[in-house]
Amino acid sequence: GTLLEGVLVLPREALREGNRLYTLDGEDRLSIQEVRVLRTEPGRVVVRADELSGQRVIVSPLEIVTEGMRVRDLGVDRGSSAR
Repeated sequence: GTLLEGVLVLPREALREGNRLYTLDGEDRLSIQEVRVLRTEPGRVVVRADELSGQRVIVSPLEIVTEGMRVRDLGVDRGSSAR
C-alpha cells in the first residue's frame, strides 16, 4: 500500500457533519475544524492532519457545541503528575 504522511486515522464517529472534527486545545477549549477527508473505511476515516497539530480530537457525542467552550477531557488522568 501507499504510505501516507501528515494524516490521522480516526474512528468514524469522530467525523461530524460537513467534514468537521471537534478538537481540544491545551486549555481544554473546543474548536470546530473543517478537515480534508482522504479516505473512509468501515469504522474509520483518514483525514489530513496538518492543521490539527497539538490538538486532541473529540470522539464522544456532544449535544450542545459552542466554539471555545470548555470541555472536560475524560481521557486524561488528572490525578497523576509528571515526574
